[in-house]
Amino acid sequence: MTNALTLFRRAFSRASAVLIVGSLALVGCAYDPAAPSTGTGIDASVQGLRMDPAETRKSEHERVAGIASARATKTIRLGDVGPAVAAETLELGRAPADLRKTAAGRAGLAHAAMIRAAVSEAGLKPRPGGDDAVIFVSNGGEVFSQYSGKALTAMLTPALERGLLDATGFGVGAEKDHPNPNFQRVGWSDGVDNRIKKPISAFFPINHYALMRIGDLNGNCSGALIGRRLVLTAAHCVVPTDFSFTMHTYRARRSGALEPFGAAQSVGYWYSYHWAANNCPPDRRHDPCSQHDWAIVLLADDAWDASPNGVPGWMGYWIPGPNYIEQNNVIRNDGYPASWWSNRPADYEMSQAYGQLSPCNATGFDFYHASAPAFFRISCDMSGGHSGSPAYLNYVGSHNNGPYAIGIAMRSDCFECTNATGSTLTHPSGYRAMTHWLAGFITSLRVEYP
Repeated sequence: MTNALTLFRRAFSRASAVLIVGSLALVGCAYDPAAPSTGTGIDASVQGLRMDPAETRKSEHERVAGIASARATKTIRLGDVGPAVAAETLELGRAPADLRKTAAGRAGLAHAAMIRAAVSEAGLKPRPGGDDAVIFVSNGGEVFSQYSGKALTAMLTPALERGLLDATGFGVGAEKDHPNPNFQRVGWSDGVDNRIKKPISAFFPINHYALMRIGDLNGNCSGALIGRRLVLTAAHCVVPTDFSFTMHTYRARRSGALEPFGAAQSVGYWYSYHWAANNCPPDRRHDPCSQHDWAIVLLADDAWDASPNGVPGWMGYWIPGPNYIEQNNVIRNDGYPASWWSNRPADYEMSQAYGQLSPCNATGFDFYHASAPAFFRISCDMSGGHSGSPAYLNYVGSHNNGPYAIGIAMRSDCFECTNATGSTLTHPSGYRAMTHWLAGFITSLRVEYP
């Protein structure tokens, strides 16, 4: 049987000769992103494509039947957690952020030391990309789990065969057909902010193929659905400075006051052991924290039962080929800018999705985990609040069931970038890249929490 790594390599060797485009273009639609929608419901023409919560839950259980999730090779119960803190109260500082001298920072340093001591006492040495570890936090407590890198990577083969790495086949819209926007001189790559607002409208409908899988997380970050119950985001959006237990609210395709899929609540979250071991919550440094700035939020099993438009669907996920995404403008990003950042969009409106119409490319590959970089920078523009939003591709080689998440927004190397030079000027937006270990771990969670 062809292994997953070989399939990934073949896909990207073919992809270099493939024109990457969107799918299911909207026909005869003049560009007017502010055109009013027909309400909060999905248009009658696509009502039949609504993903029913009960049917989706059943079909996902059937799809993973017979696949075993990866078993942790070692678990350590780190302790109970206190009362949950509303994540909306988190203060997210601009990286690098050194909060070690604050009360929360001192508590965070002590908690990180406790985690390191427990792992050391067990004789464990988690290694990025190899036998690595995560921490899961829920009202049941805080648990360290280590997994075999080989076992997680092996899960990608049945995942490919079952289509687990693909997005749900639902949604309309094709960014390739959109005209270029008028540039607003506010900030980011080349000192120009190319983002536009993407509200629910005739041009950006509720069931837009990418936007409905991206959402507002807690009002200060973004995230992307990568499974019925799983939201991919940044660790700094989830883990507070003092490591206290937080509850999270995810609003898929939020558009101002409109919440077409409701407000889904979390029941727990995973993040990298190294995010704690390197004191990243109280002392967020580029090296080594950037390579560990990822988290996965677990939603309640009934998260979509009350949704007025059913289940929003989710993105696929893929390990990007560095040469391919560096040499081709194929990467997209959409997220939810926060109001308090000076480099927010010029036409900023709270709780609206923003992103470019044209795709961009990547550079600055760093922190290799096994054979894949865990970090890259892209030329798409973003600002605070985009953290946790996905870098995504529409197609990868012969695999056209996108969009595919390939990275997680987590830092910026300059703000308005008007005085920056070199690749910092052209590619200021930093992303935690999808790696084989992370893709395997996501797959294991997809099997365990379908």
